[in-house]
Amino acid sequence: MAKPSTTIITLVSFIVGAGEAAAQDRVPRFSQHGTVSQTITGVTIEVDYDRPTARGRELFGGVVHWGEFWTPGANWATTIESDGDFRVNGHSLEAGKYSVWMIPQPEEWTVVISADDSVFHTQRPASDLEVARFTVEPQEADNYLDALSFYFPSVGPHYATLMFQWGSTAVALELEVDSYPQITLSSAERAVYVGEYRVDDGRTVTVEDEDGVLNANGLSRSGNFIMHLVPRGEHRFDVGRYLNGELMTVYWTDRSVVFRVEGDRAIGWSFVRDGDVQYSATRR
Repeated sequence: MAKPSTTIITLVSFIVGAGEAAAQDRVPRFSQHGTVSQTITGVTIEVDYDRPTARGRELFGGVVHWGEFWTPGANWATTIESDGDFRVNGHSLEAGKYSVWMIPQPEEWTVVISADDSVFHTQRPASDLEVARFTVEPQEADNYLDALSFYFPSVGPHYATLMFQWGSTAVALELEVDSYPQITLSSAERAVYVGEYRVDDGRTVTVEDEDGVLNANGLSRSGNFIMHLVPRGEHRFDVGRYLNGELMTVYWTDRSVVFRVEGDRAIGWSFVRDGDVQYSATRR
């Protein structure tokens, strides 16, 4: 009987090895892997961690010792990663990946953020890589979470609260991203753009100054519209929405309204997308 070729043996070994690796990935673990992320003003912040469960144990002062360095998770250190600069509890951090540590005490916790982003949970991050340290007060949560959890209970235009909770103990971390750079126009500067414009497809758009905000009103293909013009640069505006004088959102970052100005008033404008004019209008 012919012996199996080396190629066949290698192929079988590869298949068996791949099956064993896949099976290892499906082995039940006490602390399952989890992630949670939130986008704030175009910056995405993600927490990556393994989630131990309480299983009836005393957590703080028991499983987690008072006064000792601890990563809020299991196995490898919990990390927070951002694709843009941000602040955590007022401390500025550059875009990147960081490990998160806590030193719990009954009345006050110390939070440490380290640039050492790959540390086993029983180790301590290098002190010279520490980028932020601050204290927070633990809270008594209304509910009980058996699995250690991170979540975002509140999100605003340029901020979010990242909540850590295990059992009924919770700690809030306040994240901030620099808000959209806002330019304030005087009433005389806004008056330059106020007026009625005829679009090249026959529609009419009226620009009004209402409580310090320039509104563009008109008829689109789907019906009447009102859009707020957000100053972006010289005679250039993004399209967004204000609420009670506060900028709530900018709908697009690749599209803007660019006015043509002669003297002290606009004579027309163009709607531009990625540098290309989509349509234009002329003052009536």
